[in-house]
Amino acid sequence: MDTKSTHGNLHVYPQETWHDEAYIVGDREALLILRALIDQALRPGPGTEEVELFAGDGEGYAIHVVNLEGDEGWNKIAVPYTGNIAKEKRETAVWPWQIIEDRKKRAKEA
Repeated sequence: MDTKSTHGNLHVYPQETWHDEAYIVGDREALLILRALIDQALRPGPGTEEVELFAGDGEGYAIHVVNLEGDEGWNKIAVPYTGNIAKEKRETAVWPWQIIEDRKKRAKEA
């Protein structure tokens, strides 16, 4: 695939273990979309936004931006590390998709 003709390319490379670097690599269009998504998540409301972008191989995926504040807490959210030594081991950890599902459920009930 000729990625030069594909716009909205974004790769997010997470940390493998503690203190490792994380990387966000994208074309201009994808980075502008990500910036707009972050701005939307910061507005009053549920603080959860998503958009469809593409990996360099042309495969589409949704990227979610979640504004985590208040009672949901940073002490509850699962750590993002991918290396076996650092992966989340707490059974009670809250994953980002659980936060999104809970917010959607509360919005429907309201």
